[in-house]
Amino acid sequence: MGALLDFRRVTAQSRGAIADRIYRSGVKSCEFSFANLVMWGETFDICYAFHRDHLYLKELDDDENQYCLLFLPDAQNEPDGAELREVSDALRDEKNPGVFYCVPREYLDRHDELEQFFTIAPMGEDYDDYLYDIDALVELRGEKLAKKRNLIRQFLRLYPDAKVCEIHSSMIGECLALAETWRSTHPDKDAPEMLQEKAALATLIENFEALQMTGCAVYHQDRMIAFELCSLVSCGIFDEHYEKSLYTYKGAAQFLNCETAKLLQGKAKLLNREQDLGLAGLRQAKRSYAPCEMVRNFALTPKI
Repeated sequence: MGALLDFRRVTAQSRGAIADRIYRSGVKSCEFSFANLVMWGETFDICYAFHRDHLYLKELDDDENQYCLLFLPDAQNEPDGAELREVSDALRDEKNPGVFYCVPREYLDRHDELEQFFTIAPMGEDYDDYLYDIDALVELRGEKLAKKRNLIRQFLRLYPDAKVCEIHSSMIGECLALAETWRSTHPDKDAPEMLQEKAALATLIENFEALQMTGCAVYHQDRMIAFELCSLVSCGIFDEHYEKSLYTYKGAAQFLNCETAKLLQGKAKLLNREQDLGLAGLRQAKRSYAPCEMVRNFALTPKI
């Protein structure tokens, strides 16, 4: 594919080349979060390139043996269907499927010509992004969120001396230690996805300042018991990358979520809590917070 696009690995040093474009685009999917591209870059060999001043990404699929494609949907500067097919064909020449993933409905609505070149299909609800109104996460109003309010009250009664701190680089060692404690108690602690997540968190922590991370940690008796890390995806939207809490502290996760939303208030309108990947427990947890929008992602498969 070198004749058409010059792909380079995404690293923290790529910020100047691509992060501002992503920020200005208003893209909603967590797949375009610059921090995600960096922290998962080694696992999935995530690379970027420009073609006709449009940003393209390629990354290994879940089986880690073939590359899929993404492009930056931006109503002010985005490729048309013919250009996407050109890039897709170049990838197919290297024995890859040439499929584009995470294409939003808004882009499809702007480009009727896509059907000439691609078969369009939803990726399925496993890959939908959960978006939440940040103010709503702070206020937790209504009957649907009553259980969250009750758990927070229980936490504060049980641990009245709990403290909340904004996360700074000096605290990253504690975050890693807590995450490892959490993993060690998980029934699938050595599953490939668990080890991948561990490596991704280590990359994120290593590049904490370069990735402009923010978030909250909860302490009880000078021990970190929960933390959440977020960063900007695009204008008005933060992405939640990690949320870990010790199971033994009832209500800590709900308290942490509310405190993190308070930290983000005034900085953005929406929080993307990413996808559930078909995991039943994760799906239930995400839906229990009443998302204000589900971002539907589509795939473009080249027609023969």
